[in-house]
Amino acid sequence: MLLLVACEPAAPSRVVAAATTTGTIAEVGPSAAAPTAGTIAEVGPSAPAAPRSEPVVVDPALADRYPSLAYYPSLAAALPAALVGGGPREILAGLAATMAPYRWPSALDWDRHGFIDLHGPRPGFVTRVSGALISQPGDRHDLGCAGGFLEGVRLTLVPDLAIGELDRCDVEADAVAGGPTECEPQRDYGWLALRNIAVRLRPSQLPAGPRLITLAPDRAEDLDRLSAAGAMHLCTVSHEANARGRLRLHHHMMIVLARGEADAFDVFDTTGIRGVALARMTRARFGEYVSVQLAASREFRYARSSARLICLPVAAR
Repeated sequence: MLLLVACEPAAPSRVVAAATTTGTIAEVGPSAAAPTAGTIAEVGPSAPAAPRSEPVVVDPALADRYPSLAYYPSLAAALPAALVGGGPREILAGLAATMAPYRWPSALDWDRHGFIDLHGPRPGFVTRVSGALISQPGDRHDLGCAGGFLEGVRLTLVPDLAIGELDRCDVEADAVAGGPTECEPQRDYGWLALRNIAVRLRPSQLPAGPRLITLAPDRAEDLDRLSAAGAMHLCTVSHEANARGRLRLHHHMMIVLARGEADAFDVFDTTGIRGVALARMTRARFGEYVSVQLAASREFRYARSSARLICLPVAAR
């Protein structure tokens, strides 16, 4: 199976006032994949829903607290309840259910650079093209890898987080231990995003302080940290790209939740095949996902054995 999920190796954000097309970047991969043992079933349906003609009615208190909700095409029944009284797992499950009916027809049709913009002149669903934010057509509600991750972070940690904050370069290099010492968004997008999110969090949301940790997906003691009771981590996956002289690229982003069982996690991320999804993965399945499936790219030809995670321990408080 070929699964291409590169996040956002693009120029820093800037906003353009008007556009009529998405600038979709096609993904190379199968249009469907068989369910894999140890994961939640694939989301569906196979085609995007018709565009809504009326805005979603959101409780004013929720809309004030979570501004991106105003641009959702609809809300799954479970999401508002989770935002009021649930934990991160319930919130992310509600987010995945909300976006499931609006997914792209196939992995070939995935707009991997889709976001919800909150701060531009035309807020709503946008596509990032050469650093510019261009409005998606009314019948598209696409979230890419980074865009789905951003919504997960907004609903659990930082509701007003801006797209441009993910790869901003004006943060002190030593503000977060284990963060990048240089600012190279095309290479280190996911790593920069974790550092920049860390500086936005309150001390109560950083159980280990402003510190990033490096983990190997095949090292049991590293996975023990992810499965510790109550643990929640924001993570970026990196590989060395054979097509770029073994340059390491931090190209995928996910939220990993401990399940209270030592041999499994819940993984929230967005890919061309599964869409915005929350999946249960055993340790073995997680290792395969990070090392093998997320390395499958004809463009970059990632080295599977080079897989690494950099993670930020967080608490949704």
